[in-house]
Amino acid sequence: MDFLFNNPLTQMSGAMFLGVYGGIIAGTIFLNEIGKQFIKGKSKQKKLKMPDLSNTYSATSSMYQIAYLRKGSEGVSEMILLKLIQEDYLRRNIEDDDLIEQNPNPPSISLLSSLELEVFDCFTHPLRIQHAFETDMVQNVVKEASNHYETQLINNGLLISQKQKESINNLVNFSALSVLALGTYRLSIALMAGKSNVFFLILMAILGTGIIYPLGRTQRITDAGRKYLQDLRLAFSSLKEKIKTDYLDHKLEGATAVYLPVVSVFGLSTLIHTPAYGEVASKSNDNSPSTFGCGSSCSSGGDGGSSGGSDGSSGCGGCGGGCGGGCGG
Repeated sequence: MDFLFNNPLTQMSGAMFLGVYGGIIAGTIFLNEIGKQFIKGKSKQKKLKMPDLSNTYSATSSMYQIAYLRKGSEGVSEMILLKLIQEDYLRRNIEDDDLIEQNPNPPSISLLSSLELEVFDCFTHPLRIQHAFETDMVQNVVKEASNHYETQLINNGLLISQKQKESINNLVNFSALSVLALGTYRLSIALMAGKSNVFFLILMAILGTGIIYPLGRTQRITDAGRKYLQDLRLAFSSLKEKIKTDYLDHKLEGATAVYLPVVSVFGLSTLIHTPAYGEVASKSNDNSPSTFGCGSSCSSGGDGGSSGGSDGSSGCGGCGGGCGGGCGG
């Protein structure tokens, strides 16, 4: 028991302890980064090839998977809504342009996947544009179906798994609490000794803990996933600029299917300058940050759809045409 009050840490002068304490905080931050890289390094790293998105119909699953990598289930819901609007399953309300509703005379619903059909069913009653991206019905349907995309992206080393996230969180929590405990221990020793000049010690403890937590947070996308998205953006950058130019020159009306792959890579902000989809794009919060929690498979019920897919399945079994042709090649 005497060791708690009589050891090298308690015998140091205040200035010396602050120096040591600062070094411990810096070392902890450095070791945290090494630990994070070690944990993330356990994910499988596969050599990925660029997906063929030239055939929009056959590449639908790949586009949805890319959208999920970029922005989670919200990215998938944006793609599905755009596709349904572009193919005349959904339309802007004639009397209220801010509403999206089912087209009373849509193309054959047999052409839709189970997931697309369930999202289509969510618009039995018109929804305002901003609510179309946020409504629980649409999000629940897409989140459950997106489990397939998340699993494949994790297997390809593009997303961090839930287990890895928990390991990193445990590491960060332990590091931050250790730094805080050491500062608290020295503070209690100083106060028991009747010392009151403890402002810098308290400040360092708070700052140290406050720095470790934000630096310890990890993005849901791995380094390989970010590199893959960068490669996709580079590959489609010229087509992205062509979209803006063609619309401004009035060469196009509406969003043609050839541009759906660009939206999957860059998001709906690609169409922000278009008269047909500018308002839809502006309401999508497309520039919101993509945190780890986005796109997690946290929903258990596809309660948004009332009917099954064209293949006779119920729920979200279709998953946008399956996940086989996705980012893994």
